This record gives sequence, C-alpha cells and structure tokens, in this order.
Amino acid sequence: MLGRDSAEWAVPWEPFLARKHAELAVRSGKLKVRKLASASNPIFHAGMLCDSCELIPGAAFVIGRTTFTFADGGRSAVSPSDDRNLLDARTVGHHELDRLAFRDAPHRLDVLSKLPEVISSATDDADLFGRLVDMLLAGIRRADAVAIVALPPPEKRSRSDFVVAEPPMKVLHWDRRLSGDGDFEPSKRLVKTAVAEQKQTVLHVWGVTPKTASTPDDPFTLQGKFDWAFCTPIHCEACPGWALYVAGRFNGAAATTLLAPWESNELRDDVKFAELVADIFGSLRQVHVFRERQGVFRRSSRRA
Repeated sequence: MLGRDSAEWAVPWEPFLARKHAELAVRSGKLKVRKLASASNPIFHAGMLCDSCELIPGAAFVIGRTTFTFADGGRSAVSPSDDRNLLDARTVGHHELDRLAFRDAPHRLDVLSKLPEVISSATDDADLFGRLVDMLLAGIRRADAVAIVALPPPEKRSRSDFVVAEPPMKVLHWDRRLSGDGDFEPSKRLVKTAVAEQKQTVLHVWGVTPKTASTPDDPFTLQGKFDWAFCTPIHCEACPGWALYVAGRFNGAAATTLLAPWESNELRDDVKFAELVADIFGSLRQVHVFRERQGVFRRSSRRA
C-alpha cells in the first residue's frame, strides 16, 4: 500500500498523496500499480493519467510533485562499475597537482575562462548542469561520460531507535560523448568514498579482462562498465554533497599509464582540470547564492 499513512510505503512529504492512494505489487519482475477509488488525486504514467499501470525496472509514475521510480534491487542497487574488482584506487590530496603544469594549457585555460559565463547565463539549475557537463566534456577529451552527482548528508532523526537508511546518490545531470552508447550510471562506491569519506578526489581504475581488451564492442564495456573514473567533490555550502564524476575507457592506453606517479600519469591533467573547475564553480556558485539572498533581504526591507 502506498500512502501518507501506509505502514509499508509512507510518503509524508507529498501533500497530494492520499492516506491510502495505490496498491503496489511485483510479479515476474514487473511492478503493477493500481489507484484506489478513495484517492482523489491522479496518477500519471508516461505523461498520461492512469488508474492502473505496469512498470518495468527503470520506469516511473508520478503523484503530485513526487516521482516514484521502480528500481530492480538485483540490478540497480549496484551500479555496473561496482561489481568489478578494483585494479587501483587512489586519493588525490588537496593541491597535490598544483606544482604540475598542464601539458595542453591553452586548451584547458580557454575552456576554464568560459566558466563564469556558464554560471551567470544559466536560466535555472537544469540549464546550469547541462552547460557545466558540456564544458567538462570539452575540457576533458579523454572522458567518455561526465555527470554531476549529489550525495545528501544523512538525515538526522530524534528517535534513537529509528534506523536511518543511507542517503541515495542522486545524478543531477549526465551526458556521454557518444549518445548512442546508452545509459550511464556512476559508481556509487566511488562517489561515497570521494564525497562522504575522503572529501577529496578519488580515482578508481578497474581491471581489464582479455575479452574486453580484444573486443571493443563487447556489451560489458558498452553498458557503462568503464575502465576508469574519478570523482571530485565540490566544496561549497551552496552545493551540498555535489561532485563532478568523470569516466572513460583505456582506448588503447595501457593500464599501467593510469597507475603511474602523477608526473607521468595519463589522467594527471584531467584530474587537475576537474579540481580547478570544482573550486571555481563552488566559489562562483556561493557568490551567486549570496547575491540572491541579499536581493531577497533588500526587497523585504523595502516592503517593511
């Protein structure tokens, strides 16, 4: 039973949800949703009103302002990259790469110079995320996919006997260099390590098997199981838990070049660039939010 007072699926934040709104049942890997006659507000599925619908994993329905997505726990609880053995994991200390110069400084600096305009000209957060991801793909030519992710802090509860679930990772926006490569799901393990534990950039390199090394079109790779990825937190009060996530494949480069010291590491410039973007973006975002608050205060004082 789905509803604000349901013992199984309570959603107290949604004002348009009835106390008992819909019955949910999973059969043969599909979710069947049936609206109760006592519920006054509609259910939307695929943009249309419906009294009942059937969902496959990844599909969703909407009640009021809340989107309910059916996630198959056996497949979506772990992102594709998380079920592979790590070949290497390293944490990049703050300013660890400052002393190393860019190998292609003109290109990187040209992309960085556009960041203030990206923020100031964005009409809303969705537009901002899209522009930022496009800019990262332009600046990190080795990247096959880029995402802006968020890992909210755990919710504080007053009841000591209440078990608080780990906050879910949110993908605010993502894009791939080749749109035909399918969906992209960042590694939850990597994001958690970088954002919640280390609070610094973390790089993961996964082992490459003989099959994936010799068959570039193998589905194992095309389904999003990248050979490497790194996650860079954005340290800013206006971006709580936000981070930049960059992933790619070896593309002929030996795995050893991604495990080498930073002086000769293939990803050195990419990590350095992402850290600069995160620092600049965080600072500009904070100033932007501060100015918006000042504007609200000024308007309020004039009315008073």
